[in-house]
Amino acid sequence: MVMQGRPSRRTSAFGRALLTIAIILVELALANAACAQDSSAPQRVLMLYGHDPNSPGVVAFTNELHATVRAESPTRVVFYDELLDLERFPENAEREELVDYLLEKYRGFSFDAILVDGTRALKFATERMIARFPNVPIVYGLTFEPVIDFSALPSNVTGRRHLLPFAATLELARALQPDAERVVLVGGSSPNDALMLASAVRDVTPLVGRMQLVVWQDWTHASLLQDLRGLAPHTITILSSFNRDKVGHQFSSGDLIASVTRVASAPIYGIARNWVGDGIVGGVTMDFGDDGMRTGRLLLQVLDRASHGLPLPPPEIARPVQVVDARALERWGLSESKLPPGTGVLFRTPTPWDNYKEYILFAIALLLLQSGLIAGLLIHRARRRRAEVELVRSQDSLRATYERVRDLGSRLLKAQEIERSRIARDLHDDIGQQVALLGMDLAMVRGASDPAEINRLAVQAHNRNMEIARSLRDLSHSLHPARLRLFGLVSTLEALCRELSHSGIAIAFKHDNVPSKIPDDVTLCIFRVVQEALQNAIKYSSATEVKVHLAGTPNGLNLSVVDDGVGFDVEATGSHGLGLVSMKERLEAIGGSLEIRSSAGCGTRLEATVPADVLQRGANRESEGVSA
Repeated sequence: MVMQGRPSRRTSAFGRALLTIAIILVELALANAACAQDSSAPQRVLMLYGHDPNSPGVVAFTNELHATVRAESPTRVVFYDELLDLERFPENAEREELVDYLLEKYRGFSFDAILVDGTRALKFATERMIARFPNVPIVYGLTFEPVIDFSALPSNVTGRRHLLPFAATLELARALQPDAERVVLVGGSSPNDALMLASAVRDVTPLVGRMQLVVWQDWTHASLLQDLRGLAPHTITILSSFNRDKVGHQFSSGDLIASVTRVASAPIYGIARNWVGDGIVGGVTMDFGDDGMRTGRLLLQVLDRASHGLPLPPPEIARPVQVVDARALERWGLSESKLPPGTGVLFRTPTPWDNYKEYILFAIALLLLQSGLIAGLLIHRARRRRAEVELVRSQDSLRATYERVRDLGSRLLKAQEIERSRIARDLHDDIGQQVALLGMDLAMVRGASDPAEINRLAVQAHNRNMEIARSLRDLSHSLHPARLRLFGLVSTLEALCRELSHSGIAIAFKHDNVPSKIPDDVTLCIFRVVQEALQNAIKYSSATEVKVHLAGTPNGLNLSVVDDGVGFDVEATGSHGLGLVSMKERLEAIGGSLEIRSSAGCGTRLEATVPADVLQRGANRESEGVSA
C-alpha cells in the first residue's frame, strides 16, 4: 500500500501544476485582450442638443441612449455635448458664429458621427454642419416638430422621428368621454409652440364633428390656471407644446404639467409618455425613453457601418404608446372598461381586498362589534360630560348675571341719588336763590313810594321771574326734553349739539334722509344715546372735535358718534361703565343694537342701529292709537 500511494501523490502534484499554469495563461490572455481594447481609439460622437437637456423628456431620452450604448457597444464611445438651446434662442440656428465656434473648439478632432436631439437641431446640422464635417454621418432622435422635410434629407442622415399623435389622442379621449361637447387645445407662444399647435388643429379638426373646437395660445401662466379652473364638465383638453407664454416666461413640462392638472376642472390629455404620472389622464404618447434606447442602437449600427464603408440603415418612425394613469381615471370617474384594446394602464395598485378578503371581512366584523360597544360608551360619557359642562356654564352664567344685576342695581341707585342731589342743588343754588331775590324785589316794591322806583323794581322782579321760569324749563328739559315732541328728533339734536358746543369741543351734526315720523320710544332712545355719548366725550375723551351723523336707510335708522379723543379699552370698560350699559340696554329694549370701537390714542366710534321693522311696528302702533 505504501508503493501504491507514492505514484498517486506525484500524479496529483503534476495535475495541480498544470491547473496553475492554465489559470496564469487565461489571465494573461484576458489582460492582453483588455489592453488591446483599451489601446484601440474610442469612437467620438458630437451630440447637439436642440431641446433643454434638463427637461424630463430629454433626460429620459439621453439616459436610455447612454445606457444602451454602454451596454451594447463593442468599443468605447465618447460623447461631446453641445447645447444649441434652439427652443429658447431659435435665432441660434441662423448664427454663423455658432458654427465657427464649434469648428474652432473641435479643431483637430475627427468625429465618427453627429447625434442631434430634436428637429431644429437636425435642421441646423444638415444646413450648417454637413458641409463643415463632410462624410460624417448624422443620426437624429427625439424629433417630432414639423419644421423639416424628412424625405429630402441627405443620404448620410438617418434616425428616428415621431408622428404627432394628436388625432389618436382625441380618439382615446372620446372613447373615455363619449358625452364630450368641447375640445380645448392648449399651446404656448414660441415659434415652435405655434407650429405644434397648428399641426394639432389640422389633425383634430376632421374628428371634432359636432363638438366645439377651442384653441388657447394667448395666455400667461396665471390666466391659464384660471381658465382651467373654469373648464366645463364635458370638455376634452389636450396639451400641445408650451415652451413659452405670451409674456415670454419659459416653461418645461415638469414646470407646467403638475400645476395645470392640479387645478383643472375637467380631464386633461397629452402626447408625451413622460407626462403620464404628473396628472394627465393619458393619451397616445411619444415614448422618449424608448426612443433613446432605439436611437442608441441605431447609432451603434451607423458607427459600425460607417467604419466599414457600408450604407446607413434606413430611417425609422417611432410607434406611439397608448397609456393612461389609473389614478387620473379614478379622479375623473372615467371607466376603464371604455379604454380601447391594447391601452396600458399605469400606476394601478393592487387592493388588499383581492388578497385578504376573508381576513378583512372577519376583522371588519370584529371591529364593528368593538366599535359599537366603544361608541356607546363614548356617547354615554360625552353626554354626561356635556351635561356637566352645561350645568357648570349655566351656574357660572347665572352667577355672573346675578353679580352684574347687583352691581348694576347698586350703580343705578347711586346714580339716582347723584341725580337727585344735582336736582336739589340746582333747585337750592339756582332757582331757590332766584326765588329769594324775587321775594326781596317784591318787598322792595311794596315799600317804595316813588313811581319811577316802583316801575324799576317791578321790571327787575319781572326779569327775575323770567329767569326762574327759564331755569325751571331747562331743568325740566334735562329730565325729559319736551322739544322732542314739539319739534322732532333732528331739531332737538341740533339744539343739543349747539348747547354742548359751548363746552369747548366742536360738535358737528349731520343728518340724511331721516324719516319725518319716528316712534316716540325710538326718538327718546336716540336722543338719550346721543346725549350720553356727547357727555362722555366732553368729560373723558379730551377730544377737540365730535361728529354726529344720523341717517335713514332702507334697512332702518343709523347713528354714528365719532370723536378724535384719547380712546379707551372697550373690553375692559364696556361692562362696567354705567353710561355705556344704559345706552346698550336702551337700544336693545327697542330692538336696536350698539357697537363701540375704540383703542388707546385712536379716538372712539359709536354706531347705533334701529332696524326698519322696528320703525314700522312703532309707526303702526301709533297710528292704531290715533285711530282708536
